[in-house]
Amino acid sequence: MRAILIIVIIIAFQARVCRELTASSVPDPISQHKYPERAEGNEDNLSILNSFLKNKVQPQSHQEHLWNSLIIKSKTLFSQGLKDSALMISNMVVEECKTDGNRLFLMMALLNLSILQRESYKFDDALKNLTHAEKLLKNTDPVDLCFDIKNYQGLMYSYMENYSIAIQYFHEIYDSFLKKLDHNQKSALYNNLGLVYFGMDNFRQAEAFFKKANDEATEANSSEGTTMAAFNLGKLYFRQKRHSNAWDLLIKSLQTFQEEGEKANAEEASRIMGMLYMEQGNHNFAQGYFEQSLEFALELGNPKIILKNYHNIFTNYSLIREKTNNLNYVLLELAFFKKWAYLNDSLYQDQTSERILELEKQYETEKKNNQINLLEKEKQLAEDKLKIGQVQRKYLFIFVVLILMVLGFFIYSFSYYKRMTHLLQKQSRRIMNQQAHITRQNEQLQKAVSTQNKLFSIMAHDLRSPLISLSNISKLINLYLRNNRYKDAGELSRQLDRKNDHLLELTDNLLSWTKSQSENFTPVLEKVELAQIVSECFKIYKPVSSDKEITLSYKNDHECLSLADRNMLLTVLRNLINNAIKFTPRKGRIEIFCQHASGMAKITVRDNGIGIPKNKLETIFQVDINNMQDGTEGEKSSGLGLSVCKEFVEIMGGSIYVESEENAGSSFTFTIPEFQPDNSAS
Repeated sequence: MRAILIIVIIIAFQARVCRELTASSVPDPISQHKYPERAEGNEDNLSILNSFLKNKVQPQSHQEHLWNSLIIKSKTLFSQGLKDSALMISNMVVEECKTDGNRLFLMMALLNLSILQRESYKFDDALKNLTHAEKLLKNTDPVDLCFDIKNYQGLMYSYMENYSIAIQYFHEIYDSFLKKLDHNQKSALYNNLGLVYFGMDNFRQAEAFFKKANDEATEANSSEGTTMAAFNLGKLYFRQKRHSNAWDLLIKSLQTFQEEGEKANAEEASRIMGMLYMEQGNHNFAQGYFEQSLEFALELGNPKIILKNYHNIFTNYSLIREKTNNLNYVLLELAFFKKWAYLNDSLYQDQTSERILELEKQYETEKKNNQINLLEKEKQLAEDKLKIGQVQRKYLFIFVVLILMVLGFFIYSFSYYKRMTHLLQKQSRRIMNQQAHITRQNEQLQKAVSTQNKLFSIMAHDLRSPLISLSNISKLINLYLRNNRYKDAGELSRQLDRKNDHLLELTDNLLSWTKSQSENFTPVLEKVELAQIVSECFKIYKPVSSDKEITLSYKNDHECLSLADRNMLLTVLRNLINNAIKFTPRKGRIEIFCQHASGMAKITVRDNGIGIPKNKLETIFQVDINNMQDGTEGEKSSGLGLSVCKEFVEIMGGSIYVESEENAGSSFTFTIPEFQPDNSAS
């Protein structure tokens, strides 16, 4: 429905434009539109694409006016946040120009599309369209168009920090078109060259090109060009620690940006001024500029710039606190640190969500492609059956006619018909086998994607949180140590140990579970004595159980030998004992015992802990975020360990089940083949 609505809007807009064209001319598509402001100050400095159309080509046709209008519409929608609609319209203009064979407008449309794709961070698609436009260029094309395409290609590689290729494009313009460019275009070229050398830390070359850009902008009487050149020089001087030179240029640039309402450049200029004052130790002035920069960043709504300002502000408060020994700044520092940490976590979650959505889209695309291939094969099968029917009718008619003529020909035709039938049956069976093979492949694909989604879900939900907690606890420990809060630091250190243990446990379970999902994974079955495995597990968890005053015991009246994979059995018992310790209160007990029944070793891990709710018993062995529950003393659980136990037990030829009652404890019992001398010999 959304796609239909967009198409209706486009058709209505085209009709309205056609009516307006009869009364007035269509405005210039590029010169009257500004692209969405970027967060940083690396301006494109693109020249006006349409200037060559006004001065050097024939008047536009009705179709070209319509394309101009659609280009304007795409930019307007993009600036309003409707990126998908803007890209759809731009792609439509490109396809129409291809169909019409209008090379010049096709290059304009490709350039416009690449600009929108770059603003959407689709660098590969943008470069692909720019390369296509470059291939369409001819020596007789207007210089302005050649400049715009090659200049933007250089900018694209500069954004991607591929400075070696970027500088090749800028020097190609410099060597081939410099004498044909106007002052504004030269100023833009010099600014771009300066930014590339600045990114390559070649400050001498960068300064020379920024000064040339300023001279060209002065010749063109362009206040915008001189301001950008001065701003770039100010950033360069700040990077070189030439604070007195940088201060004057940045102040003038900031005033001009504020007067002209250029919030993105004003934000960056304010932020650099704050860092300049902070490096000089004038933290009060620095704080003022940081707050001004934060205000601009909040108006722009760019989370990455807001994150930088939060970091600068809490860093500045930290320096003020260290300089004045005034603990009142601790609260301000912590407040902005919390804002920074929360926003940083949110940005990470957004990136993770986007990655998951991308994987889901990729899966849907592959699924649709498989469906299309299947439909094509079914269509081919139907066509084959239709042809077979036609052949059958044809030979049946011949058979009826010839049967009246000669009996011998009847026998020949009948045998021929039988051979054809056999061939068709054979072909039909082959097609059915292919369909069955395709069905199996689809089932395997769905299983693989399901496994992958579970893995991403566990990683996104449980692996990220401990890492963030470790980072935040480490920073708080340093903060408490600086403030002589040793008791709080000691408590955080113990929390850090528990978080680290949980992260190690989660990583082990995650690797074990991933290993169990491999189709080529086979256990190494051998004679294993349960007492040795239990002893190793007790050595691992004795410190943890002693800390909670929990008694670990192994009861077995006779030797318990099993035919199992030693590492897998160790992993199963380790997970069950670890879970029992987590969910057993202090001074509790955990018992392990082994029984023999029908050639199977029956091993039970029993505790008198808090038990498991009835509504979770059925799904306790599944990989499910909802199964996660904190232990009796806040120990974290990923919900993955029991799934690993189930996978490993079943791989070794056994089964596992649980008996539990809330507040009365739990008993996890699993069976594996008992070791028999005959099995060993075989």
